[in-house]
Amino acid sequence: MANYLVSIVTPFHNVDPKLFRYAYESLQKQTLDFSCIQWIVVLHNTESSLKAAVHEMLDGHENIIITELDNDLHTPSSPRNFGMKLATAPFLGFLDADDGYTPECLQTALLHLQRTQSDLVVFRREYEMETEGLMPATEIVLWDQTQAEIVMDREQWDDKKMFGGLFWGMVTSRLYKRDFLTRHNFTFDETVPFTEDVLFLIEVYGKAGRVCYLPQLIGYHYFINSKSLVQSMTEKDGETLVSYAAGFKKIFDAAYNNGIYIDELMALLLSTFSMVMLNSKQLTLVHRREIKEILEPYVHEIRLLPATKLISAEEARKCYTLPREVILHPENFDQGGAIKEIMDGQGILQEILSRNKDTDYGRRYNFASLRSAKGYQTRVPVSSYDTYGPLVRLQTQIGESGIFVSDAIPCYLLTSGNSGAPKLLPATREHLARYEEEFAQLLRGKITILLGESLPQERRYNDQAALNTIFGRLIEDFCYRDQQRLGVSHAGFTAPRELLFPPKAMDTLYLRLYFALSEQRAEQLFAPFAWGVLEAFSFLESHWQELVKDLTEGTISSNLDLPKDYRQQLERCLIPDPERAEALREVFAEGFHRPVATLIWPKLKKIIAIGTGSQAIYRDALRRYIGDLPWDNGFFASSEALLGKSVPGTDEYELVTGKNFYEFRPFPEKPDNHDHPLLLSQVQEGKQYELILTNRAGLYRYATEDILEVRSLTEGRLHFAFAGRKSEALPLPGGLLWERDVYEAIKKGAKALSLAPTDFSYFLNEENTLTLMLEIPGAKAPAEALAATLDEALCEECPAYAKARQNGQPACQALYLSPESHLLYRDIQRFKHKTAPDQIKPAHFLGTREKIRFFMGQVER
Repeated sequence: MANYLVSIVTPFHNVDPKLFRYAYESLQKQTLDFSCIQWIVVLHNTESSLKAAVHEMLDGHENIIITELDNDLHTPSSPRNFGMKLATAPFLGFLDADDGYTPECLQTALLHLQRTQSDLVVFRREYEMETEGLMPATEIVLWDQTQAEIVMDREQWDDKKMFGGLFWGMVTSRLYKRDFLTRHNFTFDETVPFTEDVLFLIEVYGKAGRVCYLPQLIGYHYFINSKSLVQSMTEKDGETLVSYAAGFKKIFDAAYNNGIYIDELMALLLSTFSMVMLNSKQLTLVHRREIKEILEPYVHEIRLLPATKLISAEEARKCYTLPREVILHPENFDQGGAIKEIMDGQGILQEILSRNKDTDYGRRYNFASLRSAKGYQTRVPVSSYDTYGPLVRLQTQIGESGIFVSDAIPCYLLTSGNSGAPKLLPATREHLARYEEEFAQLLRGKITILLGESLPQERRYNDQAALNTIFGRLIEDFCYRDQQRLGVSHAGFTAPRELLFPPKAMDTLYLRLYFALSEQRAEQLFAPFAWGVLEAFSFLESHWQELVKDLTEGTISSNLDLPKDYRQQLERCLIPDPERAEALREVFAEGFHRPVATLIWPKLKKIIAIGTGSQAIYRDALRRYIGDLPWDNGFFASSEALLGKSVPGTDEYELVTGKNFYEFRPFPEKPDNHDHPLLLSQVQEGKQYELILTNRAGLYRYATEDILEVRSLTEGRLHFAFAGRKSEALPLPGGLLWERDVYEAIKKGAKALSLAPTDFSYFLNEENTLTLMLEIPGAKAPAEALAATLDEALCEECPAYAKARQNGQPACQALYLSPESHLLYRDIQRFKHKTAPDQIKPAHFLGTREKIRFFMGQVER
């Protein structure tokens, strides 16, 4: 019999052979010799074709045991138990069939396990998601991560660090002494349908004398599958969810019996389970009562957890309140009342009002006495920035605080717009938290071309708050947090840190492209808006020779106006790369007549930028550069709130709930309508609403002017399309004309004339004629022919325009703008208001005389 060092048990249940090959290759690539590893693969309830695929892949290896187990159980417990009986090595590990170990994992873990004489060794786990939108599985810890090894003896147990977070209970990111497991007869409970890992580990820790932690060893690669049990819980029937509750009871009782700290585990598990119950479509009142009977004692045990880096204050409050609302009151859900209250966000509203009841604003409107959304709507008026502008000036210029929000304000965010001075909107840590979560999720584990930067950190107000844009603030926060966590996000930017934080406002596009071109491993491109992405590719097409020359020599073109010390900082980041430069030269020399994005960056998987609404024309124009590369609209956000997450494959967003309180004012509003705006449960599909927002930064019933068109509302999940800004709806005798309708007509008309517009503007002139102004490179059709074609397209695409034409509205007129008129307008606004380029949105609807005068001055004569 071979003397193996470690036995690895892998349950296999209908796994894609491509994913399984990753697990196989990860064992072959171990720095520990593969022949020293005994691999036990248990084919559990597996299809015949997949069994054959496994044998074809693995047969012939003496150190691999392939065995079969068919039963009526549907968790990894029974195949793990089956495999453990076949193990012969002194140490044991569990590897799932679609995961893998990093190359140094087993050798390093065994070295520490043997040297410290521990019963088990714990290493770190990275993760990769099959598709975006799945539940992440981070393993953020409270250990001292500056140490390579931490040994915990039973008499020095630190429960809060050892059992903190929801994902500590995973058996895969550990190796065990096999005689320790067999001596205590540890097995997986085959009757527990979910989180059986946690129960197993609670029993193991209950008997372990010494545990070795390796904070710096990232040893396990976890592939998050959309079909996995944890990702599909809401699809389970009522009986299954009752069985989950019974499993939780076993876990909690085992922890009590073993004297193990479970406050955080219990709160997180029951909060997650409550969300599953909220979204379940198959949970009857009978099932809800069964679950209450099982879990009620443990719900009462949940205490309000302190905020740590594992759990925010907001998450802690949710863990405390949600199980009490959902698990303990099944009768409310039978009537729909509690679901409606949670769906409408009244708990969030109460939290915001309670938190800010002692502010000047809170005392004025008696927040302390408000107990319902209706009372809030009755007492507190709808507001606008005119309400907050004077209050913000008191804080920024005098240093006042506590006027409208009790929390500290670390920064003010510049609003984005296409005219007028940007506004300053307050931001608190709680307000920024959801932005930060979504931003980090998009960046985690990727090398990103980031077309954006922080504003120079030179401006602080008298209340000590900084000035930034929302995109700049997120970059700043992400870099700081990732640095504090020793880079656990595995995110990388093509731009060096010096470029992300310039010392003054300047045009950095050339520099961003230089560093982006030098990194051929880039996996995604991320920008606030499609406009910026198109500008980058257009600039690249015009300046590639200069960029390639600089890349060859490792220099920065001398004609860039950079402060001397800043130039020196950047020059230290430059490395001549003639080989990469020559490869790029060959790509560019062939021309930009075909998509070049993936020729420049072979690993580029997607573009992330808002490409809806006013940005649609730029997204369409980008196809000549990016081809069929997937487009992700990212998130729909403003300085006031993160409002929506992109729905993959559509131009819709899903409303982000759980952080803000929303009201919906029907649009257009009837003059004699004095009813309150609607709550989320009251909106109707196909209708348009202006969003009224209450957020965590002190905006109360704030009229955003954002008009949302509800596409669907299912189980509290609202999908919407952005119709436009309220001020940008052009009134015609036949109704309202929206920018998106105008663009669809322009796209249709231009295609009929074989034209490719790069930008456009429109307004209603003094003669009541709709005037369309187009930027079109190259040959152009006569303006009269263009106008006639666009008029026909407008009648087909815009019912409001067609009705207006029937009622005597004059036909539209068409004018041609000089090339890059919109970029010129943007740069003028940018330098006039000293803001970032991504903060100036396109001026498509010309709603002011200033804008009309400017663009009329750009018309080609």
